[in-house]
Order: sequence, then C-alpha cells, then structure tokens
Amino acid sequence: MQQQMGAPRKVGILSIFTHGFNEGLNFGNGRRIRNTGGGQNMATADFIRQIEPYLADDARLIFYACDAGAAVHSEGGNYTNAAERQSGGEGCFSDLCRDLLNQNGARREVWGHRTTTHAFTNPSSRVFSGPPNAPGSRASDPDLFGNGDAPTSQPAKDGRDAAVAHLQSLPECSTCGTQRLRYRLRAFVGTYMPLAPPAARPFYQNGQLNPEFTRFLEQHLATWCNHY
Repeated sequence: MQQQMGAPRKVGILSIFTHGFNEGLNFGNGRRIRNTGGGQNMATADFIRQIEPYLADDARLIFYACDAGAAVHSEGGNYTNAAERQSGGEGCFSDLCRDLLNQNGARREVWGHRTTTHAFTNPSSRVFSGPPNAPGSRASDPDLFGNGDAPTSQPAKDGRDAAVAHLQSLPECSTCGTQRLRYRLRAFVGTYMPLAPPAARPFYQNGQLNPEFTRFLEQHLATWCNHY
C-alpha cells in the first residue's frame, strides 16, 4: 500500500501565527524559540531541524508574528524604523531560518514582519530567499505601507492608488469609499500576499499594476471584503 501511494507529499506553505520579536517567536508561558536558545528557549537551529524534513524544497515558511523579520542591532537592541528599513533584516529570526533551511541547496522562502502591529493584517513583511548569506537576498522587501497606513515612497503611493482605483472599478467595491478601500488593501497585502504566487510580486512596477496581482486580488475579493 505504501509503495503504491508513494512518498508522502511535503508541505508547500507553513504559516505560524503567534507573538514574535526580532530574534524569535514567543508562545507565552515563558516558552520561546530564540536564535541563541538557552533556558526555556528552544534554539532556532533545533526548531528548523524538527520542521525541515516535512517541508518541500521550494516551501514557503510564513511568520505572522511581530518583528520576526526585523534586523537585530549589533548592540542587541532595535534599530530606529528608518535605519531598519535600510538594513535588510540581517541577523533576525527569519534570516537565520532561511540560512538553515537552504544550506543544502533548497529554494525555500521565509517571510517575517518587520514591524509591530496586527498579527495577520500587517503589510510590512520582508522576504528571505536564496542561499545562505547570498548578497542582496535579504533585501527582497515587499513592504508598500511602512509602519501604518501611509506608504513610504512615491512609487508606493502610486501603487496603492492604482490598486484602489482598480478596486473601485469592480462592482463588488464600487460603493466603497477611498479610505475604506485603502484599509482593505493594506489588510489584503498583510494577509494574502505571503500566500500569493511569486509572479504576483511586486504588485506595482514600472508605473502599472501587475496583472498577476490583480488576478490574485479578484480571486480572493469576496473573502477579504467580508472580513475587512
């Protein structure tokens, strides 16, 4: 029977919802996963060793957890928000997870929040992909909204406004006000973009919306409009 069924199918997307900080996850009751381990903390390397056999070589590991993708200051504290945005997230929990998961040639992605806010509507995520310590691999940041509703650059504002205009052209959203759609878009990016096909990223480029993003957005429109 086992030979007929073949090898068990491995996990393609693993999402974890919990509290976080830039060096690990916090599950409450003093129990944490932390890069350095120690005490009641499970070391990140031990955590990865336990889940890695179940993940596909191109799996996506998504941490819906505050600061799991935020850089670790060399003195052990947090960067200011502006400095952290430029850092690429070096040394954080998600960065180390990517290093450990891909050390044998796998092509896995790890997503982690780079700010502290709502667990699953936070759009400020950072993607860690490629081989361990690959130059530039830490800078794949899909954040378009900064640490709040306001985008942080003119291209980000243009992308947001283009996406809102597209939403307003759809019958399901035609009666929604601009501010409401901005909030819904922010929540959509936070919740769904880590699950989107890679072709849907970035969602705005070279002055136009990515057609794969608009297709993905419309596929999930009813679900997220009912929630937000």
